[in-house]
Amino acid sequence: MRKSTWILIIATVILNVVAQAYSIPVTRYIRDSSTSVSADIALRFAYFAFMLITAGLEALLFDDIVSGGAWRKRFLGGAGTRAGKPLVMDKEEDALELTDEEFEAALGSRRSPVRSLIAENSLPFFIAFFVLLGLNWVAFNALNGWFDLYYGRGGHHVTQLRSKDADERCKAMLELSYKRSKRMGLDLEKVFSDRLEKGTAKEKIWAAWALGYRRKLRLPGKPVHQLERAEDLLVRLLEKGTPRQQRVAVVAAARYSLARGDDASATLLPALRNLVGRQAMADKVPVESVVALGLLREKSAVKLLGDLLLKKGEERAVAAAWGLGRMQHASALGPLLAALDKAEPTVRCAIVRAFQKLGSAARVSKRLMDQFNRKGSKFSCGVLKIVLRPDGRGSKIVDKLPLAMMSDRYRVLLLKTMAKVSFLPDALPWLKRVSEDPVFHKQVRGYAREYRRALLRQLAKEQ
Repeated sequence: MRKSTWILIIATVILNVVAQAYSIPVTRYIRDSSTSVSADIALRFAYFAFMLITAGLEALLFDDIVSGGAWRKRFLGGAGTRAGKPLVMDKEEDALELTDEEFEAALGSRRSPVRSLIAENSLPFFIAFFVLLGLNWVAFNALNGWFDLYYGRGGHHVTQLRSKDADERCKAMLELSYKRSKRMGLDLEKVFSDRLEKGTAKEKIWAAWALGYRRKLRLPGKPVHQLERAEDLLVRLLEKGTPRQQRVAVVAAARYSLARGDDASATLLPALRNLVGRQAMADKVPVESVVALGLLREKSAVKLLGDLLLKKGEERAVAAAWGLGRMQHASALGPLLAALDKAEPTVRCAIVRAFQKLGSAARVSKRLMDQFNRKGSKFSCGVLKIVLRPDGRGSKIVDKLPLAMMSDRYRVLLLKTMAKVSFLPDALPWLKRVSEDPVFHKQVRGYAREYRRALLRQLAKEQ
């Protein structure tokens, strides 16, 4: 074996030992202790530099063993020698014996540095380099607990959680809210519960939201004692938190109650109801509390939600109509019917949509026909959503409650709702008049024709 081969073997072994001596403690430090993403970037740069240099040295060793160091001699100073000795030209020997034409042709065919790198004898070296780089990536990761996968899946957010900046910690909770604990190698329920217990006022808001959002996504929550601890902390926030914290906690508590069912803490729902009761007495029921009552289908809250339909606060009134529609109980019809003629147009749209879930054609159809015939029914009902994320934003991590997914003309919405709850037989002449009257928009007339034909088919089957 040549001397150069031994030198490369020894250098490769030493470099691998040094690389792992650096990477093992560094990756452990980033996982467990690092508080700065910027420091992580610098440390990971050196980590990948070791990986790259190691692969390069191993490729040189491969080149030396397989092709006698042809690539190294050609591009790293080995060319122009014979048996390790410099090639000496005779003094009387011409350095270049070319005609002018040959000299010009030689200049024209000169290789660029890039072309030189992929020239003869280069391809095996570069194939070996990239194969060895991939193997080094696997080896480095396997020896360091699959560090690259961990960091790529959100490890930098774990570093942010340990930051001294509260805003950075809040951003980290947002980004980790939809991650699975198993993939992160971290008990995220415990992480958020710790922030809910010991964090700043702002951190408690984001921790409560993140815990509730995870239940909305139905992410696995283990161990169970961490879920129970989170429920106890939410109860404490509902009882003693600031108004802003309570607005977030009330939705999180509702989501916990829905996701865990009978396994939820016995104190969670009573704490939620007590909070809403205090808010109602002060006449300061926020939208989030209305959403929580709707999520839980709290039938005892029908009167409260009915009162909110006609009070100031359009978003809250719309949420109240949505909540009443979710009750799936006849008692919710009364407040909705009572508010139908008096409510603002946007709220009226929400009330009509609520009827689609409640049914009861006998009580609803005639009122909807009266609404259709009113002069003031020529307006449009838009798409309605309530943003529940604490910052009111979200494109990637979205927490929006869709109250209405489609935009409709109010009269079209009325026709669709009547079809949903079922038309009464005496609606046939009315539908015929609407379908033929040019006063109405062509879209309205089209729906009236379609529903009239459907009603005729239904009556024919019954006969």
